[in-house]
Amino acid sequence: GWVNLPLLHDDVNLRVLVRKEKSEEEETKIWPTETAMERIWFQMHHRVCQFWLQYTSTMTRRLLEHALLLCAILCFGILIIMHKNFVFRLNQSNCASSCLSNYTQEADIIYLAVDSRLNHTMSIVERGVDRKNVDSMSCIGESEASDFNIEYSYSSRKGYLLLDDDDPILESLSVQYIIVSPDDLQCFGDGALQFLVWDLGMGWNTILMNWLLVFNKPDEVAYIRHSKTQRLQELVVPSVQGSGFQSFAQAATTKLSVLVQTSFLFFFCTTLVSFTLNETQERMLQFTEELSRRVARNLPINFLVTTHVLDSLIFCPLMVGKFFFLIEFYKGDRFLAFLFMSVVWFVEVFTVLSLRSYHGITYFPRIFFLLFCLFHIYYFANPSIGFSYLAFGVIVLFIIHSMMFFWHRYELPAVAFGYINMQRPRANVALQQVPPDPPMPPQVRRVFQVSFDEMIASDMSLLRTAPSS
Repeated sequence: GWVNLPLLHDDVNLRVLVRKEKSEEEETKIWPTETAMERIWFQMHHRVCQFWLQYTSTMTRRLLEHALLLCAILCFGILIIMHKNFVFRLNQSNCASSCLSNYTQEADIIYLAVDSRLNHTMSIVERGVDRKNVDSMSCIGESEASDFNIEYSYSSRKGYLLLDDDDPILESLSVQYIIVSPDDLQCFGDGALQFLVWDLGMGWNTILMNWLLVFNKPDEVAYIRHSKTQRLQELVVPSVQGSGFQSFAQAATTKLSVLVQTSFLFFFCTTLVSFTLNETQERMLQFTEELSRRVARNLPINFLVTTHVLDSLIFCPLMVGKFFFLIEFYKGDRFLAFLFMSVVWFVEVFTVLSLRSYHGITYFPRIFFLLFCLFHIYYFANPSIGFSYLAFGVIVLFIIHSMMFFWHRYELPAVAFGYINMQRPRANVALQQVPPDPPMPPQVRRVFQVSFDEMIASDMSLLRTAPSS
């Protein structure tokens, strides 16, 4: 049967056809675990849909969807501008290749610092045991070079960067201090670029790392040390690709390797997260049912609780192992590994809970895989010198926009018009244990062929004249 339920849409009370709820006898029926989990997830999804339909309008959801898309496109444009101006490339002139090119010296260790008190970039070289300042490109004044806040230390030899600050060996090494001014137009470009770098914090540490590549030769390995984290990292200047079949084969092999690594990481992470989520939810449901039964019959629960805790601890090594695997995959970047794992969990929960229509189930995983591949192609093409966090933020914005797109245009209409219901919680899943409802009227079935906005406008007369039970 069919009943009329008032629904708020664009501040106008409409009547939408929805299916009747099942009787209390069917609700108290004992279901298999998979069926019970689908019922629980559908009930959560149904409550969320009701909340959105009652407290938001179509215009509000449309504005939110378009605002997310606009923010994603804007951040993508910022990523292109930052990459073009600050990522170092051989035989290409930009801020990365021109800022420190006048300060190249034959020094064992190069210290890079940023000081807002200066209005131009300067360089100081200390040579020999007496540490006298020679070969200075500019005068520091009363301050000493060591008084500045060092951001990065650079050397072609790894052992030099592992020495302690008070090690006597450092006194015999040639040391160069480069103090960069944030207002230097040659290093940070015009006012718009300086606003992006310093006011918005768009990866200024990545810019400093690209500058240090000026001192390195193609395909030569050098090392930098972060002064705050004390993390040691390798830097390699990408070589210029030659011409001919050999260079083409090398480039094709590199791109194929990136695609294989990305595909492996995608299926490995999503499969493991999906398995963990399903198993933990099913065990929790079984535990809740057994706990309710024992409490009702006044039976002991100590053994039940202990068994459940021990079973749940099995998944902790899986998550910890996955996290350490991602750390190695992202070359020691713990924060990026954590962000990536969090996004995969977020997308998996959205898929299980709210992705139920045919269009969502068919196209959203493909879009997520495409965005996933685009980020890793950029990451592997610019190892250690690209704006990885900015690129990751752009991909996250596009993912959230895709979620909002499918939620607003397909998931909400599917629930509101009964296409997704308790008997059919997903477009590809039907609970055979539940007797089917009477067939849907042909007039309402035609509604599913158009979008939600067009449906409200074109079938207003149909909804007003729909028969009630």
